[in-house]
Amino acid sequence: MNLIYSCVFFNSEYLELLKLLLQSFKLYSNLTNYDYLIITEERFKNTIQTLFNNNNINGKIWCLTADSQLESCYTRLKIFNYPEMNKYDKLLYLDTDILIIDDLNKITTLNISNKLYCFNEGEKVSSWGHGKLLFKKYKVKINYDIDMFSTCVMLFLNCDIIKNLFEKVLKHINDMFPNPKLYNLKSSFEQDFIIYHSYIDNIYDNELITKFVRNSNMDMVYDGNIITHFCIPCGDTKGKYCRMKSWLEYVNKIKN
Repeated sequence: MNLIYSCVFFNSEYLELLKLLLQSFKLYSNLTNYDYLIITEERFKNTIQTLFNNNNINGKIWCLTADSQLESCYTRLKIFNYPEMNKYDKLLYLDTDILIIDDLNKITTLNISNKLYCFNEGEKVSSWGHGKLLFKKYKVKINYDIDMFSTCVMLFLNCDIIKNLFEKVLKHINDMFPNPKLYNLKSSFEQDFIIYHSYIDNIYDNELITKFVRNSNMDMVYDGNIITHFCIPCGDTKGKYCRMKSWLEYVNKIKN
């Protein structure tokens, strides 16, 4: 069995994005192939259950606590603490600002090893939020012009290597920011840390799933595009919702 999971914390407006994500999941994936888990906070539980019910998804909800924006971002790395984790072989993490426009089975049936498989969106190490701050801080010799990855989509096995990676990232963040509310790197929160440790341990692949993932282009559906990520406007949930809603309507029209 495979697990798909997403997280919603801190900002209730992300529930609107989750609503569209789950609608697209219902439309374009075989629901019997997966469990879908939402990691969230207690106050969102009933709303998320209603979204599952409305889409006939037998979803799962795991409530944790996140009192800051940094915590709300890195909670996804606690997935190996999920009580039912031993039921799953592969895991696919999806940000909430994503739409599924084809069968996820084409991704989850890929033959993968003990690596973190992520989306190469063409951003370099030198780009904002792609590890530069940490590589410079620790004086790591690295080509700042090589492509890195976005953590909006992460495919991985339920294995000790990825579990250890996530634990290492969490420890690093907690060591630097024992009070998460005092986070001050002005970067992309935990993504920099994930990229840094994945590179140092040489356990990432930014090629395999990239052909299935696209940042949104409102003009066309690309061949092979299964996941569309609405990375902009950053932090603007209302703007993302409008673009996602229009895109889903467009995709439904051309596919039908």
